[in-house]
Amino acid sequence: MRPTLLPGRSVRVTFCTGEFRLGDLVVFRQVDYLAVHRFLGRSRDPGGALRLKTRGDGAQRLDPAVDPARVVGRVMALERPDGWWSVDGGGARGYAIALALHDLFWAAAGAWAGRIDGVLGTGWGPRVGRLDAGLLLALDTVGFRALHSRVAPPP
Repeated sequence: MRPTLLPGRSVRVTFCTGEFRLGDLVVFRQVDYLAVHRFLGRSRDPGGALRLKTRGDGAQRLDPAVDPARVVGRVMALERPDGWWSVDGGGARGYAIALALHDLFWAAAGAWAGRIDGVLGTGWGPRVGRLDAGLLLALDTVGFRALHSRVAPPP
């Protein structure tokens, strides 16, 4: 989830398994640990069961489809090196939607580059990954603090 959420940082979660909005940070069980990834929409598996599309910011691909029963909740605030920040509010919602759209586009670009690499061996996959990470870092540097509100750390 770099640069939004760095490894080892904490999050404040509201425990729910209900409706999620594009861009929400959801917490779900993944094998033997909890993951925090961005919600990108809903899909159906081949049997028709509802699944959630997620991606860690900066990951090259979408996650395997998430069973909604594995969802624990939604992140309300997150810890960064300079304190705690809310992910709710108008500016933060706009930021979350922009990152969700970014994640969808760059996951598709990464898949496309991987296919081309498989056929032509062009090395586009790593380049696309570096460009994606660079754009995320630029957006985080310019927009995160401007669009999110500081909050008190959880008790």
